[in-house]
Amino acid sequence: MELLKAKTKLLLPLVAFFASLICAASCSSDSDDDGGGGASAGLSVDVTEVIFWGAYEAQYIKVMSGKPWKVADYPVWLSISKTSDNGDGYIAVSATLNSTSQMRTGTMTITTDDESVEIRLIQGTPIKVSPDVFEMSPYGNTKTVKIDAIGDWTVENVPEWITVSAMGGSGSEELQVTADNNVVGTKRTAEIEIHQQYGRKVFTVTQEGMEAFTVTPNEVIVLNDGIAFDYNYGSETYGFYCEVFSAADVVEASEEELKTILRKQGIVRNSKDVVSYVCNCQPATDYYICTMAVDKNGNECHVERTPVRTASLLNDRSPKTEVKDISMTYKRLKCSFMMNSYANSYRSFVYCSSSYTSVFSKPDIYFAWEIKHNKYSYYFTGNKNGVVYDIPETSKYYLIVTWSADASGNMSDVIVRATNTSSSAKPHVPSVLRHTNMANYNMSDMDNGNVRIAEGFDVVE
Repeated sequence: MELLKAKTKLLLPLVAFFASLICAASCSSDSDDDGGGGASAGLSVDVTEVIFWGAYEAQYIKVMSGKPWKVADYPVWLSISKTSDNGDGYIAVSATLNSTSQMRTGTMTITTDDESVEIRLIQGTPIKVSPDVFEMSPYGNTKTVKIDAIGDWTVENVPEWITVSAMGGSGSEELQVTADNNVVGTKRTAEIEIHQQYGRKVFTVTQEGMEAFTVTPNEVIVLNDGIAFDYNYGSETYGFYCEVFSAADVVEASEEELKTILRKQGIVRNSKDVVSYVCNCQPATDYYICTMAVDKNGNECHVERTPVRTASLLNDRSPKTEVKDISMTYKRLKCSFMMNSYANSYRSFVYCSSSYTSVFSKPDIYFAWEIKHNKYSYYFTGNKNGVVYDIPETSKYYLIVTWSADASGNMSDVIVRATNTSSSAKPHVPSVLRHTNMANYNMSDMDNGNVRIAEGFDVVE
């Protein structure tokens, strides 16, 4: 029993000794692990220098401290969001307008009861740019920008589509800013910087896309031997040039070559009534409608190239509606319509005039457009007998025209024309691009006073 007591007395001091070691180790580990979001042990900041590029632009300083701290000193031209805090925090700082001719500097001091840190503050001289926001024309132009600064400056962040007259200067100078044509088609923006060592000013340039300065085909109608179309006009477009080329010719031609050819065709004034057509094309062949817009100052945009393919030659498989039993009784024209097995519906139209040439010299593509858009054309879905048309008393000649569609609604590659004279045969028309005016549903060729007829269409003989 005595022996047990003696052993117990010896063990108790050892247990106490090891317990104290464990406690010390635990306390040491707890004090070293300060990553749980608590306050920092000492005083520090995340920046030691702040540069103010302009006035009233806030910047942020992070203060890290395990104690309460305060801002002990800062210059009068500095605005701060807080002057003291307890533990980690942020200070928002901004500079007032530097109305002097010199760069200004200062120091902000942050202290605790036993530590302090200093942050150097720098504000450059003011830079003025006038105008600092402006818009360029879609087809490119030049603007003058006035720079007012003290000392040397440079121009930075200039995109590829903008050219400036100088990449730097000194004091007050004028800068010429030139934009290229915006052939991208969408609005684009550039923020160009006038930069000094401790100062900068950004001016913004925007440019609308060329869709505001373009003319492109709107609705296009094709037969196996002709193409007809009207136009979409951009808001900046005043007039345009147009010609139709084979696809092979367009692929091989440069932009400037196409412009040179287009300029020879004569300018066409914008009008919702203008329709252009070309005949004697090859069936199932690729062409390009090339257009070039012009604004009211004579500036030209790039050449728009719109692909179009003529219809395939279906021959006996073409949907057709024949005109039968034609008779005329005192200006009342009477006839019947008979569809072939490929036709499911058709449109009919009577073209009449006091001029023989006006009636019988028009190509099929001319009448295809007329049939589709004239308010006096008829639409039928079956064979018809005894259809009557009233003919104006002044008209000496007439032509009945039909254009059929198949069961899927696809228009035929040909139209059918008929009259009670021997002139119903298809005429030979020169292979040139012609522009017509649809005003008042009168599709007569425009005279040279309004538009010059194109001089040639090289692909078609």
